Amino acid sequence: MYFVGLNGSIVHYDGSTFTKMESGTEVDLADIWGYVDDETGEEHIWAVGDIRFKSPSIVLYYHNGRWQKIYERYADRSCNLLGDSTLTPRCETVWTDPVSEKIWIAGGSGLFTFDDKQSPTNYTEIKVWLATGYFAYPYKIRGNNPYDIFIAGGTSAMFHYDGVKWKWYSELYNTNDRIYSLDITDSFICAVGEDYSSFQTKALIIFGHR
Repeated sequence: MYFVGLNGSIVHYDGSTFTKMESGTEVDLADIWGYVDDETGEEHIWAVGDIRFKSPSIVLYYHNGRWQKIYERYADRSCNLLGDSTLTPRCETVWTDPVSEKIWIAGGSGLFTFDDKQSPTNYTEIKVWLATGYFAYPYKIRGNNPYDIFIAGGTSAMFHYDGVKWKWYSELYNTNDRIYSLDITDSFICAVGEDYSSFQTKALIIFGHR
């Protein structure tokens, strides 16, 4: 099990011991995602983060026992990759799967794919708002495969991609709510966040079936 947090902190738990890992960054890390290669047994893990309300963002990739930077967004909002958009990626959440060559990165007001999940050279902006008429700050992206992806975020926003088109679940829209995390299976989704409608925030849990 892996944990990420402030100032580039990464901790690994092997079932009995917690071990701090050297990340090589002081950027606050917000999300981590990965898988084990069924054929080789190798771990492939990505961690992402940014400095809230400022420009720097980062994507780290863990392979062969070490973390390495594969994407950086600098203070002047430039980055180390080429892209098809003047909006350089901010990194709040990350997702990919074993069969895909790409990784999905979301943060700020955008969703992006990187062309190579291990050594990216360029990025592509996915303009969800053009398909749905709306997009909100994305806090979490998760999927079953590249044709079944969910994004959740501010205003209790939930978006789904089925491989052809994007859908916005507008019935969940609420300016007082934020969805911070979610998990999905082929038939079930669970999303969690906070309700800011009162002085004392309240827990928010959303279940979905299909």
